[in-house]
Amino acid sequence: AYGQGRSSSTGFLHIQLFRSLRRLTNFSKPRLSMLLVGLTGGIATGKSTISDIIRENGYPVIDADAISRNVVDYDRAVQRSILKSFGSAVFNEDGTRVERDKLGEIIFADPQKKKILNAIVHPVVIRRIAAQILWNVMSGHVCVVLDIPLLFETGSIIWLMSEVVVVKCSAETQLSRLLMRNPDLSREAALRRIHAQMPMETKVSGATFVIDNEADGDFEGLRAQVDAFLVRLQAKASRRVRCVGISCAFLAVGLAVAVRQLLF
Repeated sequence: AYGQGRSSSTGFLHIQLFRSLRRLTNFSKPRLSMLLVGLTGGIATGKSTISDIIRENGYPVIDADAISRNVVDYDRAVQRSILKSFGSAVFNEDGTRVERDKLGEIIFADPQKKKILNAIVHPVVIRRIAAQILWNVMSGHVCVVLDIPLLFETGSIIWLMSEVVVVKCSAETQLSRLLMRNPDLSREAALRRIHAQMPMETKVSGATFVIDNEADGDFEGLRAQVDAFLVRLQAKASRRVRCVGISCAFLAVGLAVAVRQLLF
């Protein structure tokens, strides 16, 4: 992901809206045949490990970061827009591929540039996420997990989530992991990336379930937390009415609204 795209205060408002909608929909929302789960957290908190455990348990996981990388690397229309907005300096020597590290240096230092990039990339990513969601609906999956690092920051589809799982760890652990997986990244650059995102405590306040991934190497403890969530999720899924038509219509409208918000 290339940054939050909107201010933390806007993200906080999205959390408050999500809480209100959650209270209301406990009574009034049609029971859909499929549950959407938002998986999020700060950079280097261990979301990928959580996603792997969830996949091992047979649940489909849609990785927004992987989709975003694919869009930037291979979507020619997106690349043309990036070239127009950021120039050839962010491309490799033959101009065939975006150098994400160079682009990242620009957008993490300039919120306006970050907003421009998000306006280019996010609508395409949302459309691909929508297509994968609908494919899973038609394939008969009861639960689909969306691994979206900036779920609260963009906020456009959070109201579609039946559950929001936040993976957390301390700021010190977050920084240590980020530097370990990016040895060429300076401490200052790593801190800029962390601070470009919504504060962890704000994300935690908007969660329906929190996974603590502070302890490195405690895989069994981590798995136990994920298993506890999946038991809860399965119990909720078993109460759902199987009505694929309503699900598709509801999701299509919601995702259309999301794209419009990202564009405008």
